[in-house]
Amino acid sequence: AYYTELYTNRDSLSLTAEAPLDVLQACGVPAYDVLAARERHPYIARLIQGAKLREYQAHLIPWGGVDDLSCLYGNGVLLAGDAGKFTTEDGVGSWPAMASGVAAARAVKHACEKGDFSQATLAAYRDFLDEEGLIETQREARQAWQHEGWYHKIRRRYPDHLLRIARRYFDDWLMEEAEHPYSPWGELYHGLIKPVAPWYVRWPLGLATWVDTRRWRRHQARK
Repeated sequence: AYYTELYTNRDSLSLTAEAPLDVLQACGVPAYDVLAARERHPYIARLIQGAKLREYQAHLIPWGGVDDLSCLYGNGVLLAGDAGKFTTEDGVGSWPAMASGVAAARAVKHACEKGDFSQATLAAYRDFLDEEGLIETQREARQAWQHEGWYHKIRRRYPDHLLRIARRYFDDWLMEEAEHPYSPWGELYHGLIKPVAPWYVRWPLGLATWVDTRRWRRHQARK
């Protein structure tokens, strides 16, 4: 699981576990097994020992917002809450769901007053969402989701890249330029930094990489 929470209520405990569906699918692990594994953890098992299960539920968290806000309204339909992927960048959905419900109610009232429930009339929903601060929330959620995707790819690449760079430093391998066109620093930059860094970071680091690679190639040529 990415994380687990255990918190107290008046007369009960709530234990939660979160895990991405794609990870569970790739590993072939049922979602309920994730929670069961958390319950067996020594730190948690001693806290829930003898407890009786009173309620069990699962919930899909719609991370990432929507790319096109016009898909949230149509002829006679509005999407609010989870259906509209209204969550914060941290995956919190309670207050965005309530706020989107308020915006949807205002849009329906507006349509009733006009006697028109077409997409053009219900487009006012977008303005009401903006007044509730949810347009900005959607934008932040989309950006956070994109960054999470980039960082996930980088985390998968880190071990192999760092191992190869370390071996080049400490083993002093003699490698052909065609096989390894960059210096060790160049490999670090092109493999791990460049894919996620903004342009104003890439520009100076890219220049430093170019200079370092030229020096490295001259050094290799003298060997």
